[in-house]
Amino acid sequence: MNLIALLDKYPPRTVQGGSRTLSYRESGKGPRTLVLLHGVGTDSASWVQQLDAFASSCRVIAWDAPGYGASTPPASSEPVATDYADALLALLDALDIPQALLVGQSLGAIMASAFAARHPERIEKLVLTGPAAGYGDADPAERSERLNARVKQMNELGPAGMAASRGAAMLSEQAGEEVRDFMGACQQRLNPAGYIQAVQMLSSAVIARDAARYAAPVLVLSGAIDKVTPPASCQAIAQSFPCGAYRALPGLGHGSYVEGAAHVNAILGAYFGLAGK
Repeated sequence: MNLIALLDKYPPRTVQGGSRTLSYRESGKGPRTLVLLHGVGTDSASWVQQLDAFASSCRVIAWDAPGYGASTPPASSEPVATDYADALLALLDALDIPQALLVGQSLGAIMASAFAARHPERIEKLVLTGPAAGYGDADPAERSERLNARVKQMNELGPAGMAASRGAAMLSEQAGEEVRDFMGACQQRLNPAGYIQAVQMLSSAVIARDAARYAAPVLVLSGAIDKVTPPASCQAIAQSFPCGAYRALPGLGHGSYVEGAAHVNAILGAYFGLAGK
């Protein structure tokens, strides 16, 4: 399957959510809606295999977070997780989605958890894949060092250079060339300013605080050889939810939903009660 060609079936769309523009990709229809939140280094396009697989059983929405795609950036230069949660609420309202099957990947897991803690009634079921923990509780010097390193890398390399330097960390060594090319294309579309704002949010976030406030069941998935959010960290995040469950994905890295789409889709389909293809 040519993932870049498949993406042509699901072009970006925009909707107004109050004063902000929100961009997203959409497939399918039905009474239930699956909403997909990407990580810091990708965009809505990275979910193309899920857009395609679940279109026959529900409506599927893959958003571009604020500052990504055509979505209006956060108003603050140093946004926090609730800023992204507010944008997600605006998107659901604008698209008339009363409840969502919500999946958050990496930094998107922080956004999903912030949303879940504040609007649990808008979530039917929640899954996090390769969740980032955030480092808001880290020593201030460590926080500053990690933030500055990411900002410097984007400023010096730009999106294309970031794709070349960080792309390998997203996938396992067994990932095929087509998957690598596709992930690189996603990363090359990054808006540097939006990426830097998202990294600012990561530096202040603590996913465990929001996790403790969400009482419904949560499934946390993690690539067993993920180098970005290692399995031990993901398992700890699962344990920070009152009703969290953890499942490892053998042989997969951080971008598990891309390189291991068939396996991940089977798990999502079973958990959500959706038929995939």
